[in-house]
Amino acid sequence: MPDICFWNRCNNHCLMCTNPDDFWKEKDYNYDYLSQRLLLLRGKIKDITVTGGEPTIHPDFLRIIELLKRELPNIEITLLSNGRRFFYPLFAKKCLELNNMNIAIALHGYDAQTHDRITLVKGSFAQTVTGIKNLLKYKRKSQNLEIRIVITKLTSPYVHKILYFIRGNFPTVDRVVLMFMEIEGRADKDIKTIGTTYKEWNSYLPRIKSMIKDFREIRLYHFPLCTVEPSLWKYVWRTLSKDEILFPPQCKICWYRKYCLGVHKRYLKRIGDSEFSPPQRLIIKNSNDPHHPIVDVIN
Repeated sequence: MPDICFWNRCNNHCLMCTNPDDFWKEKDYNYDYLSQRLLLLRGKIKDITVTGGEPTIHPDFLRIIELLKRELPNIEITLLSNGRRFFYPLFAKKCLELNNMNIAIALHGYDAQTHDRITLVKGSFAQTVTGIKNLLKYKRKSQNLEIRIVITKLTSPYVHKILYFIRGNFPTVDRVVLMFMEIEGRADKDIKTIGTTYKEWNSYLPRIKSMIKDFREIRLYHFPLCTVEPSLWKYVWRTLSKDEILFPPQCKICWYRKYCLGVHKRYLKRIGDSEFSPPQRLIIKNSNDPHHPIVDVIN
């Protein structure tokens, strides 16, 4: 699934943003440039991921939606967004006219204080929450809404509270994703503030294990298998490209290397590889999906 950046600007200033400094200085992604790029994809791919910056603040975003609806009606769209523009009901309804539109919204806290200290924008929590409510109200059954929680030093201690908030306020959301931070761009510069390790995160995991059954679907992104207890392997997805990851030397003797995501290169450079070691041999049930190769652990 190719990523297509729609816009190199954002209305949040998230501490763990992975975009590099020079990203914000690139040329404008005007309508003509994007439309030409999208039209080249006709008949060649089945799905795309729309990224940014924040795609929805592109001045021609709704015009691009019309282009997709008209010219690429069969391509599955996954839109990554902070959700703030969906605060406006008419905007949400217009976007959801695209039948094959799936939306993933990042939620960084369980209240304004915890969320807004990540985005550095006062009021962003209120807009995001209302945006999610509008999307749930107007979306079709064929469309999916996903809420993503990025695991950082700041969010780890209260991920369970974010999950409580989602369960109480958005019980019909299609999927919740716990995504370990990537140490790139601003996140790399802010590592002293937001950086965490898999070992540190695992100390908070017992708080959420019992909650997994409360959601329609839970996924774990950016987690090497040996950093997750085997009972949770069925929730682990491989979501990074091969050029972004490495396998430490100790992975050579791991039974599950072919099913594993590997480790993000910048993590190894900044944190090291001491946390990673081959798990004991288990019986697994595997699938033919390279992105979700393990569907269960027998013992």
